[in-house]
Amino acid sequence: AQTVELNAARAELPEGALSRAQDALRAAADARGGLPVALVWALAALGAAFAWGVVAYLYVGVVRPFMRLEAFAQDVASGNLDSPLAYERSNPFGRFTWAFDNMRVEIKRARAVEAEAVERGKTAVAALSHDIKTPIASIRAYSEALELGLART
Repeated sequence: AQTVELNAARAELPEGALSRAQDALRAAADARGGLPVALVWALAALGAAFAWGVVAYLYVGVVRPFMRLEAFAQDVASGNLDSPLAYERSNPFGRFTWAFDNMRVEIKRARAVEAEAVERGKTAVAALSHDIKTPIASIRAYSEALELGLART
């Protein structure tokens, strides 16, 4: 019977110690005055407002510019090189977005130069073709005239 009482006393010892420690902490908090409930709620509200502010800043400053950049890249990939990318110098990614818009301008310029080169090539081929056809046509006409006996020399 004594061992049962000892085991029960040992089992109650941690629970009793825990409740005594909690009571001591409550007494110390009451002695200090503790934090008023209103102050705790005000600090919680301030922390929540700060967290929302950080999230809003990250959305406006980071996420939204990348979403615009993604839409811009899709426009450029589809061949629309006429719509510029609006960028803000105050944005941390302002130079980055400027580089993408500069890339659009350079692609547009390169395509214009390429189109002009293709057009020059077509013009050169047409001119060479005309220049080659004229003497050949003249030679053919003289040879046909010789065959028909229209010309003796």
